Amino acid sequence: QIGMVYQQRGELEKALDFYQRSLKLDEQIGNPSEIAGSLHQIGIMYHKKGELEKALDFYQRSLKLKEQIGNPSEIAQSLGAMTLLYRQKNDTLNELRQIGRALFLLPHLPNPGLQRTIAFIFQETLQSIAPQEREKLLQSALGAETAMKILEMIS
Repeated sequence: QIGMVYQQRGELEKALDFYQRSLKLDEQIGNPSEIAGSLHQIGIMYHKKGELEKALDFYQRSLKLKEQIGNPSEIAQSLGAMTLLYRQKNDTLNELRQIGRALFLLPHLPNPGLQRTIAFIFQETLQSIAPQEREKLLQSALGAETAMKILEMIS
């Protein structure tokens, strides 16, 4: 909680310090869900600081644990954060890969707000791609069959 207070104040270094302390405690206790949450928060701090490679590392570590736990909402949250990070890096292929994975979680997300957020991020991603390139990029990112399913969903 202390990390969030510092984060809201814009004191990212202090927030990062508290999230790192929290991670150490979570690891000592051994609660995978709390560890995943702390890893994600650290990823957010690095993302906000513009340290994208560090942020990506923490997001990926968090995502791996969340997938082991099997909570679709938490997985979608990480995929959404990674999508935005790849967008910031101008890496459209990986941006599509992450948001494409998150799209298939929509039916399993109990939170309508999170569903709308994932759908909005996907829509923004598609709008950033020239129409004549969309199908090709989707196929490259997700494979032909998945790309066709997504294109059918949005048309």
